[in-house]
Amino acid sequence: MNENETGLVKKIVSNRVLIECEGVNMCGNCLERDQCGISGESKKRGIWIDNVDGVAAGDRILFKIKESGVIYASLLLYGVPVIFLFLGIITGYKLHSFFNIEIESAEVVFGIAGLIFSFICIKIYSILILDKERFKPVFIKKLD
Repeated sequence: MNENETGLVKKIVSNRVLIECEGVNMCGNCLERDQCGISGESKKRGIWIDNVDGVAAGDRILFKIKESGVIYASLLLYGVPVIFLFLGIITGYKLHSFFNIEIESAEVVFGIAGLIFSFICIKIYSILILDKERFKPVFIKKLD
């Protein structure tokens, strides 16, 4: 998966550059590329890259995003909410008599609460791990 991507330098701040990227190269063969939030010709995304020297606004650069970071983030964003949803449903099933409500209602309420709690946990965790090297895009070279 370690495919390289290209982007256009939009802004330079200290030793960091803001890159505007078009659709992701690796999405070309994906069946869901038209519905996806990161692919497609008209969809653009902005990415900050650290430790880039010798580029100016308007330059095209080559960079990559580490595969391990993409896999870890995918597991975090898709797996954790499902786990918390099921834990909430199980909790609702176990505690329905304590709250004196129907089983189905308790499962729905606790399931939704578990899902919301998972989003809060993911947001807090993502703030804590944002500076980790595995999640940062890596500058390769300036294109001509």
